[in-house]
Amino acid sequence: MGLFGRRAASREEFGDLSRLADRAIRYAAVRVSGENGERILGREGYLNCADGRVIICCGARTVFDMPVEEVTVGELMSRNGATFTYRDPADGKKKTVTAYYTSYYK
Repeated sequence: MGLFGRRAASREEFGDLSRLADRAIRYAAVRVSGENGERILGREGYLNCADGRVIICCGARTVFDMPVEEVTVGELMSRNGATFTYRDPADGKKKTVTAYYTSYYK
């Protein structure tokens, strides 16, 4: 248990990923564990969960595409975005992609 008695939701606890399907996003950013700052992956896109994959597209390109089994999904406390944490197969580093919604519902 964390400091306030609640820990981040894992992919099993997050529930139905279809809540995130076809969400419009303002931008997506990636943070690498052990490094400072975020790098913007793209702006004005959408988030989709289909065929067992989490996909983020910005503009006309795919900026994030990973199998659901390899990603830990969580929603921001403000509910204006979602986080996707995974271990990069290329370099083995832990990375977190954050997608910020264009609008959200309370």
